[in-house]
Amino acid sequence: MKLIQESMNGIRLVKYLANLKKGEIANAKDISREVEVPVKFALKILRILRKNKIIESYRGITGGYELRKEEVSVYEIIKAL
Repeated sequence: MKLIQESMNGIRLVKYLANLKKGEIANAKDISREVEVPVKFALKILRILRKNKIIESYRGITGGYELRKEEVSVYEIIKAL
């Protein structure tokens, strides 16, 4: 099975969010820098993950992203993307 780049980066983004402390949120710029994905591409993936209820997003100056669930399967991420 061959995974497309979007799926691989989605898995990396979710993994980064999973490693955050409970209640901690991260902004797209920090996430993209840590997983070495361009910000525009990270925002596209994050938007899709949010629409599929895998992550939660918060607006505003202190906004960012966090996981919505305790456990997320790789299948869920690939299916969403």
